[in-house]
Amino acid sequence: MPWLRQPPLGLAILGPRPYNPAVLNGPAGHAVAVSEAQSTKGARRRISAMPLMESKMPKLKTKSSAKKRFRLTATGRVKAGQAGKRHGMIKRSPKFIRDARGTTMLSDPDARIIKKNFLRNA
Repeated sequence: MPWLRQPPLGLAILGPRPYNPAVLNGPAGHAVAVSEAQSTKGARRRISAMPLMESKMPKLKTKSSAKKRFRLTATGRVKAGQAGKRHGMIKRSPKFIRDARGTTMLSDPDARIIKKNFLRNA
């Protein structure tokens, strides 16, 4: 690293630069990047010239797959179709086929996962 080399003899070793808010903060409307390793030594500062953008909240889109598979009830529970009815019904018992009609409510831990990660705008 070139900045860690010893200076030639006869040159004075300069200490950290004096505090100058204009240098640290950069011109108005510009972002400043100071690396952690360099900021602790105070010897070198790197300033980028990228203009600051207005920060916006990210869009919280509902997952399209979740819209097709889950619905919220009026009380906030998650309703989903029954599992295990796509194929192989010949080997299922009549009781299983009867019980798997319609929809079911998800358990609370599963509903919390679905609402948090997939149905954000619900």
